Amino acid sequence: MPRAALRLLWCLYAALFAALSFAAFRDDLSLEYSKYFVWPAAASYVCVLFGILAHAFELRRPELSRNWRRLFPLLVALPLIGIVGDAFLPSDYNLRNAGLLWIRNTLLVVALMIPGYVANWRLTQRCS
Repeated sequence: MPRAALRLLWCLYAALFAALSFAAFRDDLSLEYSKYFVWPAAASYVCVLFGILAHAFELRRPELSRNWRRLFPLLVALPLIGIVGDAFLPSDYNLRNAGLLWIRNTLLVVALMIPGYVANWRLTQRCS
């Protein structure tokens, strides 16, 4: 696939990731999750979005790779904590009362977000 087409696909994916991230942030606020979780999670989504775009535009800077290597575990941990919280904390829609529907919807969201985290992981591998 031509490089320009691939870059365009990553940029379109970045827009999808931004929309999913904003929806997650909005839901976290409406569910009144702790600000100590909501704001760091929102910051991690912004960082992942930056990482997707950095991957799309092939930024190859050693300091970016080093910093992303340190940041990446946190970028993965925060959404995982959110998924665990969403499984139990909301009273109207959670794993206990929605069961397989909740699992299906969560797996769909995770599947849609995985390419963004793969792009960020690849960013940690550059200029090692």
